[in-house]
Amino acid sequence: MELASFKTLNSNPTAKASARENHQQGLRLYSEGRYQEAAAILQTALQDEATSERANDCAAAYLACGNREKALADFLLAASLDAENVDAAANLGILLASLGRFRDAIPYLQKSAVRADASQRPALTQLLALCGNNVAEHTLRESRAAQERAAAARKLPAIPSQPAVAPTVRPPVYMGNNRALLCTTNHCKMYVDTTDLLIAPWLLMHGEWEPEETELVKKLIKPGDVFVDVGANLGYYTLLAIRVGASQVYAFEAQESTYELLGKNVIINWMSSVVRCEHLAVFSHTTDLEFFVRNSYPGNSSIGVSSADQLKKWFDTATKTIVHAVSLDDYFADKPGKIDLLKVDVEGAEPAVFEGARRIITENRAIKILCEWSPDQMSTAQQNPEPLVDLWADLGLRAFVLHTGLGEVTLKSLLKGGYQNLLLHR
Repeated sequence: MELASFKTLNSNPTAKASARENHQQGLRLYSEGRYQEAAAILQTALQDEATSERANDCAAAYLACGNREKALADFLLAASLDAENVDAAANLGILLASLGRFRDAIPYLQKSAVRADASQRPALTQLLALCGNNVAEHTLRESRAAQERAAAARKLPAIPSQPAVAPTVRPPVYMGNNRALLCTTNHCKMYVDTTDLLIAPWLLMHGEWEPEETELVKKLIKPGDVFVDVGANLGYYTLLAIRVGASQVYAFEAQESTYELLGKNVIINWMSSVVRCEHLAVFSHTTDLEFFVRNSYPGNSSIGVSSADQLKKWFDTATKTIVHAVSLDDYFADKPGKIDLLKVDVEGAEPAVFEGARRIITENRAIKILCEWSPDQMSTAQQNPEPLVDLWADLGLRAFVLHTGLGEVTLKSLLKGGYQNLLLHR
């Protein structure tokens, strides 16, 4: 299948003048078949100001040059910058399928097949079915091989040729009262709220959340590590960290009903002795805060409140409550010991969290930090991103962008771009 049929080069970006001029020039070069030059100039425009459309265009140019690795990174960036960019989702799904990454391709193809126009939908649907068949066949082959290895180990005759029953993750079970029990692809049991429109659909349908971040956490955590999970939500990364070898996790969650699910998820995985769950927000100092609970998207609950129009667009409402908050420096003042990995996902309150974590980051020289960079969410939370960049610089931290293959960016360049997931370390 030709990927080019799903490329959409946006000719109307809303970036600042220099980025817009570079983008237009890149589009002209692309239309003339000068793909190498187009890719270079489109990359410059993307670095000036990152948008989903621009990342999609840049990826298309790299793909035309035969640079699949860079194309994949930029298609991933495009999808992360705007979940509504159907063209980016289609391009990403098709490229992943062409690379043989059928399981990874499925969610992107599902999204694009539903929303594609009539001319594109049949091809996307056909590719989606092909991916599903390949995943099923791969699972069956693995099952067959596992059974044969087990038989050989027991010195028993090999199993006769017959259709194998794939040892897949057990399907989710509805438990009543808007609760379901599922098993993730990393073999962690989890309760989820079935009315949640953000994280629960991914866990229920795919058993996984944020595939790239999941794989990175699995690589970063070493046996015996200490993990601090700020904005732990349901505990997906908390459970994963223990599963891959962490010796201790501190998990902070401010939203009351989500905290309850976090605690139950720790209990049903028999991790209570190594996970400390705290019903606390994390902030620059210890205090009480106004907190806005997103009723349909609890993972987006925040100290900032979205506009009524924005909530209406997402079929959501918000409820104001008061939560107790603590700074990480205060919390860990009487808890000596190292911290190896810190995750911060607090929907725009990141500047305050880092301001209250100066000491622990300074003392833990080898610390690695995963965090969201979202200027829009920071604005909603009435937080200024510029002091955060200065603080990172003062602490000697460097920034690497997950969706560009952990390519390093300057801290100041973050102020020119949009949403990113970052890895920070010295």
